[in-house]
Amino acid sequence: MRFLQRVSSLLWHFKAEARLVWAMLRNRSTPLASKILIFLAFAYLISPIDFLPDIIPLLGWMDDGVIMTLLIALAFKLMPSERYQ
Repeated sequence: MRFLQRVSSLLWHFKAEARLVWAMLRNRSTPLASKILIFLAFAYLISPIDFLPDIIPLLGWMDDGVIMTLLIALAFKLMPSERYQ
């Protein structure tokens, strides 16, 4: 039961972050650098060229997740704080 609560919480946070990223992309006042970083994050996710290939079962997927998380976090850092609120 505890596992399902954690998964549910994780999915809720992912959904909230996905909405925030979508809103950032649609907002005209979002800096171009942030939009480019978000685009690069998604391009890396679908790209067949990775640091660790996706054929390696767990490490390949973790590689995609870590790179994507870091790029999106950097995009958030480049946002002015009043826009992020």
